[in-house]
Amino acid sequence: MNKNRHLPIPKLRCRGHSQETMRLLSCVAALVTVCAATFVPAQRCDNGRQPGAGTLLPKTAVRVKLEPGNGTDVRLALDTVTLLDQEGCARWARELTRGTIEIEAMGRPTLYAQLNISGCRTSPYREGEVSLYVSYAQHMHAFPAVSTMKTTVRLYDANSDERGCLRSHITPALPPPWSSTLRYFPLGIFLFVLVVGAARSLVNLPRPDDDEDTVPRLGNGDGEEGEDAPDPQPVLPNVGDCLQYLQHIFLGASLSLFYPGFLIPVAGRLSWSSLFSGGILTYGHADYASIADGIYERNGTYGGTFGLETMAQIVGAPATMGTWLNMVFLFTIFLIVSAVLIEAFWLFQRVLQVALSYFIVPLISLSVYQLIQASWLPLYHTALAALLIFTAIASLTWLFQSLPTRSLGVLLFNRDKQYSRMNDSGHQADALFVRMLFTLNFIRGITIGGLQSSGLAQLVTLAACEVIMIICIAALQVFSTFSLGTITSVARLFVLLAMVAFIPGVASDETRNVVGYIILLLHACILVLGFLLQGSWDLVQLIKRWHGQERPDINFPHQFHPLLGDSGIRYQ
Repeated sequence: MNKNRHLPIPKLRCRGHSQETMRLLSCVAALVTVCAATFVPAQRCDNGRQPGAGTLLPKTAVRVKLEPGNGTDVRLALDTVTLLDQEGCARWARELTRGTIEIEAMGRPTLYAQLNISGCRTSPYREGEVSLYVSYAQHMHAFPAVSTMKTTVRLYDANSDERGCLRSHITPALPPPWSSTLRYFPLGIFLFVLVVGAARSLVNLPRPDDDEDTVPRLGNGDGEEGEDAPDPQPVLPNVGDCLQYLQHIFLGASLSLFYPGFLIPVAGRLSWSSLFSGGILTYGHADYASIADGIYERNGTYGGTFGLETMAQIVGAPATMGTWLNMVFLFTIFLIVSAVLIEAFWLFQRVLQVALSYFIVPLISLSVYQLIQASWLPLYHTALAALLIFTAIASLTWLFQSLPTRSLGVLLFNRDKQYSRMNDSGHQADALFVRMLFTLNFIRGITIGGLQSSGLAQLVTLAACEVIMIICIAALQVFSTFSLGTITSVARLFVLLAMVAFIPGVASDETRNVVGYIILLLHACILVLGFLLQGSWDLVQLIKRWHGQERPDINFPHQFHPLLGDSGIRYQ
């Protein structure tokens, strides 16, 4: 593959376009490289209909450059580029007499100005071809940190008939403080929850002088528990919930939907949670640099309009094949580290348990995505992806047979958040819920990776998974009404329903922006008021117990959230 990130290979990458269109995009990409500006996707705002007398301008591309100015100002440079032959370019240069540009940010008009018909320039890459340029450059006030500019370019002839209209969405790069905060603040919350969860797990370890009947047992090897089987002790409580919610934020912005421009870059800062990386230690080079010329570089025609490919461009990861290899590489490192940290006894089972509990959704998502790209990927690569999916399914089946079901789910389903179960029916409900958890995670992964051709189908299937999850919580009474597990499930369902606004043609740009900000605000509230505050409360309880202010029971007497209060749940 050509390593020039601006020169996609139409045969492999672009689908649903004519050869003429592919030639146009390739040439425009080459021109963008020379002119040191970034190509952005643009569409005709007239949907191809002739708005007035005369023919419409042929397919035209837009390139943009946004650079810092003096103080709080920025300099915006925008060009439209139309590839023509010499005769056609000269004719259009005579016919077009003026142009206008409109820019909206945050749903409000920000700029209305006149364009300069720059004329024709010879293409440096294709002999006999020239490009018609229409240019605009202006210093203006800086845009909000998390926003998207909607630009509309209109071109007119001497009779004031509209001969061309292009709309594009430009997302300015996040300022460094915002970019760092959006990456490291959620990471800090996760690490904090991890540390507190590890401390709680250590506190709950059985002591040498405990009666042997109170020590957790691994079960009888057939995956079933009897009536007298002890409840598994909580392992890293809340860590699985927190990690999966971070993955939900990231993968939820990787569906094939028409998101507000700012939503994908913000969610993309959580790529680490899904092992979605273009780091220097992993295989492959990034076909896109993520940020170029002050904006997020995105080419919707480079890999189709599939959400995972778009996310790879925004994150700056390799396209499709390289990103999956990166994930497998990082997943292998995670397995090795887990093996080192886990005691040697039942090592293989426990490593698989950790891996399938924490990373099964992103791993299955990107692996299934390789299968739907099998028509152009190497055969060995597709075979490896299929082998990994089969191995994951076989491993989970084996774990269900070799480990007690409730013990298998201790990383995702914590007994310390659940009603006391004193009878066998309660144990059976727990086991059923654990099986449902892993099954729904597989379905989520297959949906995100395998239904990239239909954003609507992705939304419907993922929403159905959350509805089933909530019904199971209510029917099996595994969580209290206001537990963190219930709240995160409801929040995920609300976000998926709100994403209906991102289906192309459903809502206006202003509505999509508002919905995008609401979704980001909800995610922030769940992370801060849910996981961070709950972790802080648990840490306070640990410190108080350490200083002897708690009664000497090995577990906390109640599940308590500083905002939701005492849920009345007894810890086992």
